[in-house]
Amino acid sequence: MTEPGPIRRLLSQVPEVPTQAEAERGLRDVLDDPTLQLLWLDHDGAYLGADDLPVALEDQPAGRAVTPITHEGRTVGALVHDPQLRETSSAIDEVAAVIGLAIEKDRNNKELGRQRDLLEAIGDGTPALLCIVFADGRILGEGLNRAGHELVGATSHEELAGRVFWDVVVAPSDRAEVKRVIELVVAGDEQPERVSRWQSVDGPVPVSWTCELIPDVGPSPMYLISGLNVSELERQAQELRDSRSRIVLAADGERRRLERNLHDGAQQRLVSVSLSLRRVEKNLATEPEAAAEVLRAASQELVEAIADLRELARGLHPSILTERGLRPALRALGERAPLPVTVQADVPDRLPEPVEAAAYFVAAEALTNAARHAQATSAVVDAEVTGGMLTISIADDGHGGAAVERGTGLRGLNDRVEAISGQLIVTSDASGTCVTATIPV
Repeated sequence: MTEPGPIRRLLSQVPEVPTQAEAERGLRDVLDDPTLQLLWLDHDGAYLGADDLPVALEDQPAGRAVTPITHEGRTVGALVHDPQLRETSSAIDEVAAVIGLAIEKDRNNKELGRQRDLLEAIGDGTPALLCIVFADGRILGEGLNRAGHELVGATSHEELAGRVFWDVVVAPSDRAEVKRVIELVVAGDEQPERVSRWQSVDGPVPVSWTCELIPDVGPSPMYLISGLNVSELERQAQELRDSRSRIVLAADGERRRLERNLHDGAQQRLVSVSLSLRRVEKNLATEPEAAAEVLRAASQELVEAIADLRELARGLHPSILTERGLRPALRALGERAPLPVTVQADVPDRLPEPVEAAAYFVAAEALTNAARHAQATSAVVDAEVTGGMLTISIADDGHGGAAVERGTGLRGLNDRVEAISGQLIVTSDASGTCVTATIPV
């Protein structure tokens, strides 16, 4: 049988009372009435015998007397006894008064037991770390709940009972600060929630915790320390910081790439056209045929410069995506890909612009990786909207090896998708790679 926990022990201050059967047996002996019955009145207004079965007062045998048992003006039970007891002894009235008090105590004990069970179930069921300590920091016997035991790796209450909280639960680096805060609370100073390192079986973990006085629980003051392991929150916060840094770096890198491409491509062609037009202006009157040839060359340079600019614009945001939506843009992407691509797109004509852009660039990056790095011979792009979510997956038959952590391209896609509350999953092995993005629409 499990021993009572700290909350049960804190509340179990009511003296023990005899059971109904014990009280009934004792009254039969004292009052010399072997058929006496002690009945307790339950919350539903039914009288119960010592066997917990209902008893109807009106069905009692003839010749039996019924004496109500009251406590503070309320009927709490009844005695069914020999009527001569009332005529020959005043003890029946004294017994009724004592038993009334006993019944009330029993009810209180049962109610407290239900409350203790509920509190213990909550304490052991909560993910919060709960610990009850005395003013000097010593841990109460069974004072750490299940989550606390699992954190520190304790297998029994005896391992921690009587030991100082900050010495066995808190990481060495933070013990002095935790001790100082608890001492301030003991001195009556309210302290705000703070984060300290607690010692776990896997090493120190960050815990956000508070310490408060538990009022009116016993002769010695006790304090409840409640904490929450915030390791996952810190990991997510760090990942968010890293993601923002990657986005800034990616934006800077993209600006440099655009500047380089403009300088080496369209800008050089436009400069060449400008010089050619000056030559034409200078020689048009004296060398018309040569000027015409220069104009033809300049015209071709302009055509190529326009093509370069269109290619750059497509890399920024393809016009077909802006003008016609995701489905035509994916089909155009598949047609331009350097490997055979099957596109299956069951999506509405238009989706929110950030969703369309994220899905498009996921497909573009995945197809580029399939051709450039995985030596794939074919790929399938599948997009559909169900249940308010857009799911787009790109599967290829390459040699695998793709992972978000290994390349800036997929990592950038992951950041883009997560920025609009989506999720990117990459599975890759020797049979191929599948990149799947799920995005709320």
